[in-house]
Amino acid sequence: MTSELPTEPFLASLAKHGPLRELYLSGGEPFLHQNFLEIVARGSALADVTIAYSSGTWGLTGHPGPLPTRILRSAKSAGLHRVDLSLYAGEPLGHDAVTGRRGSFSATVATARAVVRAGLGLGIHTVALGKGAGARLLAVAATAHGLGAQRMHVLALADQGRARARMAKLEPDESASTAVSSLIREYDGSWLVLSRGLRRGLVGDAHSERDSWRTGFLSVSGHLSPGEGHRDQTSVGSILTGFSIDELISQLVWA
Repeated sequence: MTSELPTEPFLASLAKHGPLRELYLSGGEPFLHQNFLEIVARGSALADVTIAYSSGTWGLTGHPGPLPTRILRSAKSAGLHRVDLSLYAGEPLGHDAVTGRRGSFSATVATARAVVRAGLGLGIHTVALGKGAGARLLAVAATAHGLGAQRMHVLALADQGRARARMAKLEPDESASTAVSSLIREYDGSWLVLSRGLRRGLVGDAHSERDSWRTGFLSVSGHLSPGEGHRDQTSVGSILTGFSIDELISQLVWA
């Protein structure tokens, strides 16, 4: 497995697959990819909307800083539409406890402001976590709205990564459902976006237009999963071994 998905096989596969509704570039940190601006420029010609999902922090070691404004402006010129950032609390202590990096909250907030100044759309992602999840969701929503976010996406906790060994502790308490109901009343459906798993668990299986979309997550190894939260379901083939994206799609089962 490589640390970066090679640029040419990725873009060639997208071009053969055809037009996309949305193209998400994630990582790791996508802005650190050596060919990031080229991927944005060529990818945006294949998708209606191109979005980068960023940590909002710059620098892999030491005290984190915000993404440089010059890079955000260059990405905007290349065709990037929006930058999505993660906030896990409305204040530094709670957010930094989740990321494990002191100073990450301040850096992410500074990045959010730089994103807006650069003329890019801003999205905020958050996850309902543990005891007191409801209060944190309300605080993140207030912070996101104050930063000028175009939308806030509340995700369900996924059994993967660092969360896998702590699922019982990280499952949100009942306050999350109350908070989500409050947010639904306060914000319209175009600003507040709930993942399908969260809608099923907290507010019933309310249908969303996005549920009819077929999404896919392409890993750095070139394998395809039904989505970023379903990396345990992966294609046998890879675009790096000659399979097309359409062939990989045929190997998976979408819910």
